[in-house]
Amino acid sequence: MVEDQDALALAVVDEPVEDETQPATARERVIEALTLSEQPLSTQQLRKRCRIRTATLCATLADLGRMGSVAHGPQGYTTAAEKPPLPVSFPPAPIAPPGNGNGKRPQHAQLPLTLDHHLV
Repeated sequence: MVEDQDALALAVVDEPVEDETQPATARERVIEALTLSEQPLSTQQLRKRCRIRTATLCATLADLGRMGSVAHGPQGYTTAAEKPPLPVSFPPAPIAPPGNGNGKRPQHAQLPLTLDHHLV
């Protein structure tokens, strides 16, 4: 209460402290819920744990699925295991005849280079 002339009024004594932590995004909430769960979660379970709308959850799950971060199985959603490295295979023979290094192929047949110099 602050006295203002002949009346009393309410006044702010301290400025409110702003919370500097940003609210977690839908993606962060979903990943955290799946990481903390020991079993797969259904869409309804995720919606309740993350406290987000069903449309937002479905869009987030679709994005995470395309990125390979979330897997969907018969029991529900889980965090995806690490992707195995892609196998690398090499062809048994070169695909095209060798070029001259500038990306162009020679127009004429290459003759073997031999040196028949005789030293005297």
